[in-house]
Amino acid sequence: MHNKSVSFWSTDVLWRFKGDNGEFDEGLTRDVKGILSLYEAAHMGTTTDYILDEALGLTIRYLESLAASGTCKLNLLRRIRNALDQPQHKNLEIIVAMEYIQL
Repeated sequence: MHNKSVSFWSTDVLWRFKGDNGEFDEGLTRDVKGILSLYEAAHMGTTTDYILDEALGLTIRYLESLAASGTCKLNLLRRIRNALDQPQHKNLEIIVAMEYIQL
C-alpha cells in the first residue's frame, strides 16, 4: 500500500496516473490543459503531499519544455508562460475574488 497523506483534498486520485514503475505515466503529457490544471493543483499541497511534489516536478519540466519549443497554439503558449511566471493561487485577482466569495 502506498503512503498517502490526506490534506484539504485527497491526493488519492493522483495514484491512478502512476504506472507500474511508480512514475507518472508519460501519456499524461498529451493533455496540455490537463497538465496545466495538475500544475496549479500541485501548488496546493502540504509538506507531506509527496505525490504533489512529484506532480509539480513533472509538470514544470513539461511546461517549460513546451514554452521553450513554442510548438503549441499561441493562446495556450501564453497560458503556459503566465502559469509558470505566476501560478493562479498567487494571482492577486483570484485572491481578492476568493475573499469576496467567502463573505
